[in-house]
Amino acid sequence: METGSDRPIGVSPFHSRGALKGFVISGRGSQAWLDPDAPASILPGKRPRLTTNPFILFKDGKPILPFGTPGADVQPQAMLQFVLNIVEFGMDPQEAAEAPRLSTYSFPLTSDPHPYNPNLLKVEERMGREVFEGLAAKGHDVVAWPDWHPAAGSVCGIWIDRENGTLTAGADPRRVAYALAW
Repeated sequence: METGSDRPIGVSPFHSRGALKGFVISGRGSQAWLDPDAPASILPGKRPRLTTNPFILFKDGKPILPFGTPGADVQPQAMLQFVLNIVEFGMDPQEAAEAPRLSTYSFPLTSDPHPYNPNLLKVEERMGREVFEGLAAKGHDVVAWPDWHPAAGSVCGIWIDRENGTLTAGADPRRVAYALAW
């Protein structure tokens, strides 16, 4: 949503489980690694990896697309697919949110116990048999997600069309979601 000061604003629920000496103890703490050799361990100089990924796309120094999704490690993947659907394939935000989605799990997941599933790719069934077979032929272990699966994220976003002076919102039907623009 855009304010009169030309800055998008967003609201997200904040989850915490208490505070201790100035540190917020969040439910996201399970994403930290206890292994001191891991890049995302809780130690000085390390960078704990969290999956909160709100994003604002800018053009010429001005925001044109604030968007985000819940979904842990699927978040950046779903968000990339959403923005590419708009910017590269000309979809409006609603079409982009409703487009079939896929996600790789071929990396140690952020949440404890950080499972690793080499080559695992989850794909919504409506992408079709040809897509599944093509991905499998490239070496992916393709697993079907039922259509509109909530684990595929729930991207919501607002396209700010500065040329026409319009705002267009899109809300993903994979979960209960709303996107409002005015």
